Amino acid sequence: MQENKFVKYSDTERCPVRNVLDRIGDKWSMLVLMLLADEEVLRFVDKHSLRGQGVGWVDSHLLSAAHTSGAGLWTLDR
Repeated sequence: MQENKFVKYSDTERCPVRNVLDRIGDKWSMLVLMLLADEEVLRFVDKHSLRGQGVGWVDSHLLSAAHTSGAGLWTLDR
């Protein structure tokens, strides 16, 4: 018997996929991610002790972009 690994969210506010798409779905977010240097991301990962915690490359770029001083671009058009 195969276990169902997918969770159906009736509350879209708590859906993790929806939350990620809301964060990177606007016209500025991908530009910020592309411009964010790898060194900045590594510095952020080290500062917050995220190394070895299962944080991937994209995850760490999203985290550091959301917590950088210029992150106002993320919500400018909402």
